[in-house]
Amino acid sequence: MENKDRFPQWFREMAEYLSEGSSWLYEKRGPAIYGDEVRGIPASGLFDKKDAEKALKHAGDAIRLAYRLFGEFYAA
Repeated sequence: MENKDRFPQWFREMAEYLSEGSSWLYEKRGPAIYGDEVRGIPASGLFDKKDAEKALKHAGDAIRLAYRLFGEFYAA
């Protein structure tokens, strides 16, 4: 976020969204692999289809934005 001004305007407008998605995915990564070990709940008991759809959307959006950014960079 501190370097977002170095990017094109369209990418800066998406920076907050990308940051939030990245933070959300980071928080869920450990529990998605190991579950909640303290409470003895497996990952399958912590997440549902809505969580999976949200994760896929954020990841897909990040990939599409990265492709666009790199495409513009290398086209210049």
